Amino acid sequence: HSVGSTSLEDVQCEDLNVRASTGGVKLTSTIANDHMDIKTTTGDVIFNDSDAASLKIETDTGDVRGNFLSPKVVFFDSDTGHGTFPKETTGGVCDIKTDTGNANLTW
Repeated sequence: HSVGSTSLEDVQCEDLNVRASTGGVKLTSTIANDHMDIKTTTGDVIFNDSDAASLKIETDTGDVRGNFLSPKVVFFDSDTGHGTFPKETTGGVCDIKTDTGNANLTW
């Protein structure tokens, strides 16, 4: 969608694709058995007890934060933001790209 926030709670699916121009994405107890692909322009992406086998997250100015249910190997790419998350060598892949946003994740 274009304007406004997207919020999902207690959702289980195979794949999840979310696109938002202006507004954040909040996922609570949302599980994708395979892949999550989330893209925003100006909103934060927030995970609360959510998970996927692999994730791709893109945001221009938003932050990515929250907690997953299982370990992730995080690849973080940002022009000016910084990332705070456990360093893992096993687990699902979490690929995060931002222009100015930060990432703060736990599991």
